[in-house]
Amino acid sequence: SYPPPLSASPHCNSLLAVGTSTGVLLWNVDPTVATTRLLTSWVRVETSPNHTPVSALSWSPQGNFLVSVSPSDTNLITWDIPMGVATRVKRAKGGGLALVSWSPDGQRVFAASVSAVFRVWETKSWTCEKWTHPSGRCKAACWSPAGDILLFTLEGDPSIYYLSFHGSELGAGSLAAIKCADLSPCTHMVGGEEIVVGGDVQSMVWDHSGERLALIFASDSPSADMVAVLRARTSPMVEMLPGGFIRGHEGEVPLLIGFYDNCVEGALLATAWSSGRLSFTPLHFQPSHPPSFPNPLAPPHTIHSANIPLYSGHTPTHHSLRQHSPLLGS
Repeated sequence: SYPPPLSASPHCNSLLAVGTSTGVLLWNVDPTVATTRLLTSWVRVETSPNHTPVSALSWSPQGNFLVSVSPSDTNLITWDIPMGVATRVKRAKGGGLALVSWSPDGQRVFAASVSAVFRVWETKSWTCEKWTHPSGRCKAACWSPAGDILLFTLEGDPSIYYLSFHGSELGAGSLAAIKCADLSPCTHMVGGEEIVVGGDVQSMVWDHSGERLALIFASDSPSADMVAVLRARTSPMVEMLPGGFIRGHEGEVPLLIGFYDNCVEGALLATAWSSGRLSFTPLHFQPSHPPSFPNPLAPPHTIHSANIPLYSGHTPTHHSLRQHSPLLGS
């Protein structure tokens, strides 16, 4: 089983937010101590009615706000951490919420429901843009370091799609979701061993330089025991190129991944494994170069991209919600 959602404050490495069955746990840990016991650490619990269990949470870039979601609550909640005040962001139908992510520029918040709906909120007036895909719910998502590109994956679809945004206003972005990577399973020979790489994505993270994307495959994927690292390009188009793979010890499965944000050269990837082991993998690389492949897990062949029938619209009432028409603009 996967661990509960947790996230460290971007400007205080001793403050850790953890989603639990009763609310949000703010845990003040000592970063200089290898092992910290909960009973000897400073702890604050934030709760809100009908907002349990907490399925995902994300800090604002400044670290003064935290947003959380729950599959039993149709609202996302923003927590003013210094003041200890919770604010519910009202939203329309679509079921409880499973995923949330605050963009690095602070201008948007992505929130995905347990159904086939996700929304992108702008944080000035907290109005949102709604996106729907009929085939399944969003499984994983992450923002580019600049906050202008959102990558996401869908349940039952071994692909990565993206939406681009420009400025802080709603509707200033993609008219459709574009496929930027095909992660269909591929067979490789490694050291005389035949391995299958690919499948549905469980989670993914984008490094601070914007040049590496790491992802974990779903538990029922043939690649559930490894971390895939892709090379990312955002200009002149968004592409995910072949990188490499990280495997743990025999019997280990990756549960959590994250990049260290302050690497001067390359990137540093941390992986938490099912055995309780934590590994660090330095990634040394030069700037991106031209070759591109539609499936970053397979040998090169003809380049292609594909739009998917992802419907978009605006809420609340001062925007019109347009449905059941393919590739609707924002």
